[in-house]
Amino acid sequence: MRAKTTLILLGVVIVLFALVYAFEIRKPKDSQKGNKKVEVVLGIPETEINKIEIAYTTPKIATLTANKDDKGIWKSQPTNIKSDDIQKAIESSLGKYVYDTVKDPVGLREYGLDSPKVSVSFYFKDGTKKKVMIGKEVPIGNYVYVKEESNPEIYMIPASILEDFTKLISNIIVTGNE
Repeated sequence: MRAKTTLILLGVVIVLFALVYAFEIRKPKDSQKGNKKVEVVLGIPETEINKIEIAYTTPKIATLTANKDDKGIWKSQPTNIKSDDIQKAIESSLGKYVYDTVKDPVGLREYGLDSPKVSVSFYFKDGTKKKVMIGKEVPIGNYVYVKEESNPEIYMIPASILEDFTKLISNIIVTGNE
């Protein structure tokens, strides 16, 4: 009876170790951040952005547009979201590291990018625009698939990028204020 209990406990410890290892191995190490440049989502400074449009499609459809005025204050439509909240969401999302890249993807459907949960269009001072689509969660780990519209590659980004944008429009979704 003792040998059986010991073997069961050993099995539980091995499974727990494997789970911890699987999740921790997927994170970039701090030493990697210090020694080499960690790739971020768009690689652009937030100061160059003067307008964003967020389209949330799941489970309800909601849209938010925010413009930066001459003083650098964000103004949103249709609701009045605090400028600081918009600023924090943009800074946080642009600072997300790219965990991995899917090169030469066959299609967008398997990544949830054919009808993304959230699409964010960034408009820059020079008149250009970049659209970022956020798809479904990666099966293992706390990441989501993200694609910049003009780039063929699909990135795996920490899933908190989804929360950065959905918390801005949660008032619209809950109250139906569009």
